[in-house]
Amino acid sequence: MSEGDREIPLDGGFANAPGTQNISQQQGLSYRDQLKQEFNRLIDLVEVSPMQKEFLRSRWLDQVLWMESRAAAARNWHRRLRLVTIIGGVIIPAFVSLSSFNLDALQQVGQPNQSAVNLNNQYRVFFGVSAFVLSQVVAISAASEQFFNNGDRWRHYRRSVESLKTQGWQFFSAIWPLRHLQQNGFPQRCFYLVCQPD
Repeated sequence: MSEGDREIPLDGGFANAPGTQNISQQQGLSYRDQLKQEFNRLIDLVEVSPMQKEFLRSRWLDQVLWMESRAAAARNWHRRLRLVTIIGGVIIPAFVSLSSFNLDALQQVGQPNQSAVNLNNQYRVFFGVSAFVLSQVVAISAASEQFFNNGDRWRHYRRSVESLKTQGWQFFSAIWPLRHLQQNGFPQRCFYLVCQPD
């Protein structure tokens, strides 16, 4: 076997890929920690100089982990704000309807009960104020989502980090000749991906 040839295991080489470890080994680790652990292991296995390994860790891996965390944060904010807007938008019309509901009409003809009138007025005030407050929360949520563009940021960071991971996987699996990746491709492509504007 020549120096560049590798023996391919029966499982296709995927048994040690990130996310395919035994679940019992990964319990307690966050996805970010799993990525860091697995990519550090792969960086140790690559046949490059120690300085190049440190470059991989300090630049490529650092950016992958940072973009992963930014993508997760933007996704979470996007989903929270959208859910508040959607659920609030559904509840507001119900509160408006309940605030205009008149219990007096349900009472039989005759002298209205004073406690029923007071209860009716309390409910009307409660639902009216609740509809107003909830409408303000929905408006703030929608405006915040529009201003911060969390959905667009999520998609941008997710695309960028997946492209960086793809470049890394191609580098680690030596799909292209290693000399070509080191001299002409990998650093420049990663730099381009990291420096893309939002």
